[in-house]
Amino acid sequence: MEREKLEEIGKQIIDASFQVHKTLGPGLLESAYE
Repeated sequence: MEREKLEEIGKQIIDASFQVHKTLGPGLLESAYE
């Protein structure tokens, strides 16, 4: 039971991360990290 809850929470986090990425884009250009 506990493992299933953790897997569901992890799935929700990953789904939210993809949604943020899709909405905001990939982030800063590579030159910003140099």
